[in-house]
Amino acid sequence: MLTGLGTAFVRVVTTLSVVIFLFTPSTTVATITIFQLVNDFNWGGATAFTVSVIGMAIAVLASSGSSPGGVPL
Repeated sequence: MLTGLGTAFVRVVTTLSVVIFLFTPSTTVATITIFQLVNDFNWGGATAFTVSVIGMAIAVLASSGSSPGGVPL
């Protein structure tokens, strides 16, 4: 189970790191917004943003037909 969680974590982080580069100069990336919220001590907003980003990553993984462990659904 620990190996599965580790694999899932690595895949989520990989997905998020790819998303960081998919933006234009006029947009604000979600991770930058999260860091700004933490810097402003807005823990609730940062938490909500983080949960939504992780939820979107999980939704994309689920819609692609693979589980976080890399095993097809």
